Parts: sequence; C-alpha cells; structure tokens
Amino acid sequence: MPTDIEELFSDSVEVRSNAISKLIVKELIDMDSKYYSTHDRLQKTLVRLSRKYKYLAGKRELSIAYREMNKEDPKKYPMLERLRTILIKRAVRSDSGVLNISVSMPPDKFSCRYNCHFC
Repeated sequence: MPTDIEELFSDSVEVRSNAISKLIVKELIDMDSKYYSTHDRLQKTLVRLSRKYKYLAGKRELSIAYREMNKEDPKKYPMLERLRTILIKRAVRSDSGVLNISVSMPPDKFSCRYNCHFC
C-alpha cells in the first residue's frame, strides 16, 4: 500500500477533526461509492453535506478524521480503498512518472570539476 505524505506528517500539523467532520465521514462510508467515484462527484457530495451540516470541511480534515475513526473501530468504520484515495489532497507525482529532485549546495562547493555550463 503506498504511503501518503499526509499520513507521514499528520502528527506534526495541528489539524483538529471535530465531530461534524466525523459525521460527514460516517455518511461517506455509508453512501454508495458512486457518490465519490471521481473528484467532481466527491466535490458535489461534499457541497451537499456541507449545506446539510453548515460546515465546510476540507479533504485533509476528512482524511484525518477517517483515519482516526478507522483506528478507533476498524469494524464499524472500515478502510475503503476508494474513499481513502479520493480524500488524498494531491496524489504523488511520481505515480504519473513526474519526479522532481532538487539539490541545494552551498555556493563555495557548487561548481563541479568539469566546469560545465550548468555549474
């Protein structure tokens, strides 16, 4: 199972998932997966639920609430792979073949011994 960057750093960021976020996640779990099969459908479903609960919850907040609920009671709140992946704010770019790597070096050690154009 691929690790999401939000899972790696969720402890360091203070995002509190409140009771309303958990209610929204509970409704998403109980819904048919067609309501969150694409990002557009998920967005429409979240707008509808936001109006119902008069609270606008972001994907990150819902994702954290979902993981907390699953950790508390995995039988009652199963980890649905489709819902888990659709709640990821941004997918990892390396999945699509795009991988950016940046290397920063101090100015005195930046030039290579070949004196190329880049250095």
